[in-house]
Amino acid sequence: MNLLRKSGKNDLFQRIDKDYNCNSNKILGKLALFMDKDNNVFLVTKDYDKINLKDFRIKGAGLLIGYLSRGFIFTVEGSQLIGNSVKNIANLDSKQIQEWVKGKDIRINLNNGLYIIKHKNDFYGSGFILNGVLKNSLDKTRLVKYNVELN
Repeated sequence: MNLLRKSGKNDLFQRIDKDYNCNSNKILGKLALFMDKDNNVFLVTKDYDKINLKDFRIKGAGLLIGYLSRGFIFTVEGSQLIGNSVKNIANLDSKQIQEWVKGKDIRINLNNGLYIIKHKNDFYGSGFILNGVLKNSLDKTRLVKYNVELN
């Protein structure tokens, strides 16, 4: 696990800004971030680098906010941190969000690219749109089997 220093953070922020049409440095710039060997990005306390971790096998620490894949994929928590400052937002209606939380792909009329998923005032992670289909990227531990009542 590597604490992202200035150059690593700048590379990550450039990728996020390109993918989501936003200024991620404004939101995440002052926060301590680290990336593990699987390209998962975690938000940690600024004092994280003061701890000697050489004798520990740590899989993760802090809050998982996303991971690098074909682009940067935000988790639900990551989307809640940055969602209000992003221009690439897929606003889903009640029927679509029900399908999203079940892990289904959604037919939607938006351009290809990465989008933060939003329903009313809530954020639900991010997804990739390809040829009018929003590909679901929710972690399988977040999926629900039945319809849920959403405000």
